[in-house]
Amino acid sequence: MIVKSEFIGSGAHWNVERIYFNENGILKTVIHKKAKSLNRLDIDDNLAKYDLIARNELPTLSMFLFHNSEVSDFIIAEDLNPPQSDGLYVSPNTVRNASSYASLIVDYLNPNKELSIEKLEKFNLIKYLKDPKKLSNLNDEKILDGAEKEIYTNKIETISNLKEFWANSMNDMINASKNRIEIFSDAFFFRVRKSNNEVEYKIADFDNIQSHHDSEMSMEDLINLNMSHFETSFGEFIEFFVVHQKQEILRYEIKTCGNTLYK
Repeated sequence: MIVKSEFIGSGAHWNVERIYFNENGILKTVIHKKAKSLNRLDIDDNLAKYDLIARNELPTLSMFLFHNSEVSDFIIAEDLNPPQSDGLYVSPNTVRNASSYASLIVDYLNPNKELSIEKLEKFNLIKYLKDPKKLSNLNDEKILDGAEKEIYTNKIETISNLKEFWANSMNDMINASKNRIEIFSDAFFFRVRKSNNEVEYKIADFDNIQSHHDSEMSMEDLINLNMSHFETSFGEFIEFFVVHQKQEILRYEIKTCGNTLYK
């Protein structure tokens, strides 16, 4: 029985809702992804890319299914952050593309940009327009919602399994490459478990997957590309979600794992 639905995001191609339902007295959740284009081909493409990732045993969602209803077609997917989850999965891509408080003011003052006064009021920024002296107090703090806001605000202090995680992840990138799959940096979501401070990842954005089965790209080049994409994404995870004083330590630990590029 569905209890409620919650709109949680809108990207370039999808509107995403979290659906709460009651199963034997336990509150559970799933994700509904609806294509903005209302084109079945977009859904089929995502399903095929998910299947490519899952079939090759790469870390990904446990469920990603097509659903047809009288109202619309959509995808039902595992919720990465259900109630009582052991830590929250976050996307570095979400933070990278988010507006900052300072950038909103700059956009509003730019005559070539359209930004409503309602949006400034929503984020309590009207006070800066009324008193320009306060503009100097603005910083590049990102404006976020949901899991990204929670971990961006309450940053991670400890990762207990970094070397093991890095070695396993690089092996995953080699496995993906041997199966002619390229995984771009925006596809990765990361979580540090509250229970043991261990970091893990899942591939959960299938717009950022490309098959190279018909490509002439060499195996070595594809492996290096995938490793580079992963390094970029995890580097941004450290930058956005780890306390500043621990960031250089983690980057050094990664370097001590050896040259991550494939030889």
